[in-house]
Amino acid sequence: MVLRDHFIKAAKDYFYLAQKGYPPRGFLQLVGDRYELTSLERTMLYRGIAPGIIAKKRKQKLISQDAIQNQELFVDGFNVILTISAYLQGLPLFLSNDGFLRDASMMRGKIQMTDKIRESLFLLFDFIRNQKVVSVHFYFDQKVEIHYQITEAIKEFPLWKSGILTILSSNQVDRDLLEITNGIVCTSDSGIIDRSKSPFFDLAFFVLQQQFHPQIFSFNDILNETV
Repeated sequence: MVLRDHFIKAAKDYFYLAQKGYPPRGFLQLVGDRYELTSLERTMLYRGIAPGIIAKKRKQKLISQDAIQNQELFVDGFNVILTISAYLQGLPLFLSNDGFLRDASMMRGKIQMTDKIRESLFLLFDFIRNQKVVSVHFYFDQKVEIHYQITEAIKEFPLWKSGILTILSSNQVDRDLLEITNGIVCTSDSGIIDRSKSPFFDLAFFVLQQQFHPQIFSFNDILNETV
């Protein structure tokens, strides 16, 4: 990913204001307009930079790949699948300053069943079958129209027949994941991370690392003077 000098300066200004405790939506436009950022660059700032104290707390909840062995995983299905799909589509991915992988796509409310989604499922299950996990529970927002198609697609994979996978459709995925008290949650949703006491595994990041070993831009590389 090639970053404009204006974007790097904007990121530092954005982080400075975040550190002061101002609400991010209040100064995102201010910083974006000053540096003439694109909508994609503005989304990257919003999703990629948190105040230092919050970023540190989130990092402390992240666990390694080795730590998921013999554990139960509780997966924010659309969050993980769409992050992988964004990479397959060539859309920008980045490591936020809290250590979690996120994307800057605007497809969250316009999800369709595509070949990239199916490929994302293949990569996801290829990763899972090589891990010694006890079980994997996928949570899907049933308000999203394709949740039924996703469910049927998952049942086509051999791993489904192993019995370690379960699929749960819910109107309150965030709430359900916040109720997990014994297991590892897989999501990059900051609202869940901040309110949960569970450990977190960045499943999308490790799926992509296993298959592609991508060089992913990290906000900490440009905020290292102040983080």
